[in-house]
Amino acid sequence: MARLGRLVLNVLAALYRFRLFLLLLAILFAIALFWAEIDPAREYGFGGGVLHGFFGVQNLLLSWPTGREIWAPTNTGREYTAGFYVGLFVIPFLIRNMIRAALFILRQK
Repeated sequence: MARLGRLVLNVLAALYRFRLFLLLLAILFAIALFWAEIDPAREYGFGGGVLHGFFGVQNLLLSWPTGREIWAPTNTGREYTAGFYVGLFVIPFLIRNMIRAALFILRQK
């Protein structure tokens, strides 16, 4: 019984340490749930591809319980595909590197 209590305390301590990360993750899922939904009646271009690519991982995880689309069935083809890959790979890479650069600058002071 003492092991179970210690395990629960360790899990709660780990969650407390990652509270900012978990909050940001919850915000991304909420945005994906309410804002990045794909309307099958609308045709999406480059901008829609960037949006759907950026929230692609969240939409993938949300598609299992809700059955929502990850890829827009009506799109402009190459433009949408290019935007999807920019949103999936390039935008998160740029965000991560900007955060790293800002932290590096702040640590120098």
